Parts: sequence; C-alpha cells; structure tokens
Amino acid sequence: MYKKERPFSAFSKMSFFWVGFWFFILTACQSDTEKIPDVSNIPVEVRIERADLALMKDKSEAEILAYLQANPDLTEKGLHLYEMEDVKALHLLAQSPFIDTMMQNVERVYQPDTIQKIENDLKFFFQLVKYYYPEFHVPKIYGMVSGYGTDLVMTDSLVVVGLEFFLGDRQAYYRPPVEKIPNYIWRRYDIHYIPVHLAREVSRLFNALDKGDDNTLMSQMIWAGKAHYFMEKVLPKMSEAQVIGYTEQELATCYENLPSIWGFFVEKNLFFEKQQLLKRKFVDEAPFIAEMGQQVPGRVGQWLGWQIVRAYMKNHPEVSLQDLMKEQDYAKIFNDSKFKPQNR
Repeated sequence: MYKKERPFSAFSKMSFFWVGFWFFILTACQSDTEKIPDVSNIPVEVRIERADLALMKDKSEAEILAYLQANPDLTEKGLHLYEMEDVKALHLLAQSPFIDTMMQNVERVYQPDTIQKIENDLKFFFQLVKYYYPEFHVPKIYGMVSGYGTDLVMTDSLVVVGLEFFLGDRQAYYRPPVEKIPNYIWRRYDIHYIPVHLAREVSRLFNALDKGDDNTLMSQMIWAGKAHYFMEKVLPKMSEAQVIGYTEQELATCYENLPSIWGFFVEKNLFFEKQQLLKRKFVDEAPFIAEMGQQVPGRVGQWLGWQIVRAYMKNHPEVSLQDLMKEQDYAKIFNDSKFKPQNR
C-alpha cells in the first residue's frame, strides 16, 4: 500500500536490475505471441512534399501565391492563409535570417535517404491503419518550416509536419524557449518520433468519447489508454517507452511502483474525481507527479489507463481494435478489465 512518508523510493541497483530483467522477458514474450500483421499487399503511397522549399527558399510573392493556389488544402486547412496580405507576410517571413538558418539546418538533416526512411516508416504505419480501417484515406504530407510555429497538424486530407521540430540532435540546433516547450517534452521531438506524433493524431479519428456526462478522471484515463493501445498496434516496432513518450527509466519506475500508484488512486478516490484542476495533475503534461514524488513521471494517469485497457483486451480476446475504439462505455472497460495489481 502507498505510504505517504515514503511515496516512491529510488530503486536499489538490485531492484532496478530485476525490473529491467522481467520487463525484457515480458517484452520478448509479447513479441513472440503477437505477430505483426502482413500488410505488404495493402497499397499505400507516401511522399513528403517539401512545401518549405516551394514557399520559403528564394521565392517571389508571385511564386508563393502560385504554389498556394495550386495546393488549396495546404493553403486553407494547413496554413490558414486566405488573403493577399497573408502571402506578403509569408514572403517577409522567408527573408528572415532566423528562418534562413533554420532552413539550412532542415536541409542538412533531411537528405534524400533520410526522407526516404521516414516515408517508408510512414508507409508501414498507414498500411497498418488501413489493415484495421480499410476505409481510412491516407492524407497528403507536407514538410514545412514556420519558425517553431507548428509542430504537426492533421486534417481529413493532409498532414503538415514542422520539420524544424524534428531535427534529431538536441545539441546541434537551436530549440524553442524552455518555457514554451520544457525539456521533458522537447526530448520527444525527434526525427524518429514523427510516426508517434502522427499516430496520436490518427487515433483521434477513431477514439469515441465516453457517452456519459460524468467526465471523471477514470473516463479521461480510459480514453488516453485506448489512444495508446491503438498506437502500439499501428506502431509495433516502437517500444512502449517511445509510444508513451517516457524514458526507459521512467517506464521502469512506473512498473516498479505500479501497486503503489494503483493504491494511491484508490485511496484518494481519484478514479471518480470530477474537479478539473485535480484531474489535470495526473493526465496533463508535467515533469513529475508532485503528490507521488519526483521519480513518477507526468501523465501517469494516461499510462495507467493504458494498462487498464490492455488488461481489458487480454480478458476479452473477442473484442477487436475497432470494437475497442468505438466503445463509449468507459466504466464497462474499467470494470471488465479486472485490473488490480498486487502489492509485493
């Protein structure tokens, strides 16, 4: 049971070893039993169109306008440009030394082989989405540079990726101010994380909201758990830590303290909490959960919801991913999961 005076003590070297050992065994067993679907015959075409080169690199206002007119979806849904004044502002932005430096950094990273690798990863991701949802329409993907204005935007027909957010080496390039994007969030902006960010957006297309009006913390946890369960199915080559956006050590901390985390939620009656500020403490971005100690990472409510959804799906093999995502009775998922980690 959770003890307030010693909320979540640091691992000893031995306990950390055993957590890592059993986590490795569990992951290996899952990889053996849960085979990745064969999607090689599902036709999908993915090409990242470099809108940044067409709009930001030595282009006149007339050239910018012509490109925007030829790509109305990008203009209206992606960039939200509607007037000639917007074109002038975009042309002025392109002349900025700040943007010029950023463009040079992006071009240095996004060489043809790198773009091809990302396109291949996204193709596999979209093939898996279409495996589960054949009616899914693969959006057109644009790469853009906006001076850290937009990281990733998805609509019904397009995706705009802010390439300057996803450059890889954290030390080599300028980054947004820490007060805008703290370090614990910024580490998830990596070139290899583009599919993760995109999968989170795609999950929203299928993730039905709770049909009730109670808006409890439990419902928010289950909704997030469904999203992450969807993500792990369409990103089978990503680790659990990558899907949730934790470090491996943060994930190990969650597993090591799972009985105590669960006990804390039960003891404080948090599952049925409706107070907005209190709910946000456990599901919103944060470097750690203050009430549990600095070792327990933020969004632990989302991670716990993911484990509950996993338990529900394990107990109900007849339920498909599509059934799960459209299920609106979150209390049913919570109760039927029979999830209750035991104290050690």
